[in-house]
Amino acid sequence: MSLRKVAACCFLTAVFAGMSAAQDRILQPVDRNRMAALKGHVNPRAVADNDQGPVDPAMPIRHATLLFKPAPALDAFLAEQQLPGSPSYRKWLTPEEFGDRFGLRTAAVARS
Repeated sequence: MSLRKVAACCFLTAVFAGMSAAQDRILQPVDRNRMAALKGHVNPRAVADNDQGPVDPAMPIRHATLLFKPAPALDAFLAEQQLPGSPSYRKWLTPEEFGDRFGLRTAAVARS
């Protein structure tokens, strides 16, 4: 399949997926039994022998990273930006527009 056909399919998929605003992608509570540590992203001192028990819930956690899957419509939008003749061809978004369109909603982040 040609790049142009793939991009057109991505564009149509994005149109039907409703790319106009960020959608709530965290649909249920975080299941602690399904969490996974990413290789190379866990401090080697974070072992059971060093566990000192619970901390004050108000304690800030610094240098923690949460990774979320990209919004489903993002790949289609990026392909559309590179397809001459598409409405989004070379139409760049500001960081705020990108966040509004593909980021997590504030309520979703608060739940995670």
